[in-house]
Amino acid sequence: MSTKSLMQNLSRVFCQIEKSAHMNELPSFNLTKEMLGYSRQIYQNASEHWELEAEDFNHLVLQLHKAVLNNDLKSAIPLIHSLNDAQHFCHASFCPPT
Repeated sequence: MSTKSLMQNLSRVFCQIEKSAHMNELPSFNLTKEMLGYSRQIYQNASEHWELEAEDFNHLVLQLHKAVLNNDLKSAIPLIHSLNDAQHFCHASFCPPT
């Protein structure tokens, strides 16, 4: 799968995760698992210009996945906000155009 497709899929899944956060609900385990898979693939395909940012983003997704696994809404919500910030920064600065 191309990086562009991976990023589109990740954005689609993340949008669903953000909707849960806006309703003050924990996102589903399956959504975070799917997002983690896309994030890992993007990190593996990252160019050296934005590899560190992709690694950081992947780490945040892993933390979110663990928070959901532990049913920890208090940790999940700030992680979702951090992921949103990281995604916007990445798209504006490092990631290839989609």
